Amino acid sequence: MRNRLKYIPNLILILILTSCEYWDSGHDIIAFINDSDVALDITSQLDYPDLDIGEKSILAFPEWSRRVAPHSGNTEALKYQSPNWEIRFRDDIRSGVLVIQILDSKIVDSLDWDTIRSGNMVLQQYFVTLNDLERLNWILYYPPREIMKNIKMSPPYKEAKKIAK
Repeated sequence: MRNRLKYIPNLILILILTSCEYWDSGHDIIAFINDSDVALDITSQLDYPDLDIGEKSILAFPEWSRRVAPHSGNTEALKYQSPNWEIRFRDDIRSGVLVIQILDSKIVDSLDWDTIRSGNMVLQQYFVTLNDLERLNWILYYPPREIMKNIKMSPPYKEAKKIAK
């Protein structure tokens, strides 16, 4: 009987490792490319259609991780490693829509959150699904590029292109 008992911990470990989703090789990063002339702050909301931009959603993260310099990219602002975005969509994003909110960094740095919220000072919002992200190869752009024209966004694609110029 003792000989059989020594195999139980190894068997349990094998079962855990082979069934654990945390070892899945999904996507933990949504890259963001800023093609504009202004620095941007990026945040995400999981509770669509609740679109309230909150101080906690941006200021909970250090500036280096949420900020995207002009004409550059960022792979930290929309990083989710525990375990990955595919599982996050399945388990936490009940609506199937991830809301990405883009704000001018100067506004974030200079105004209080009540003013930002009441003035609706979000430059752009993307309402992306898992299929959208897969089609975009897990890269989002501001201003939106033509490859993004079929994604739900506010303001809509044609207006967003005009505003960002």
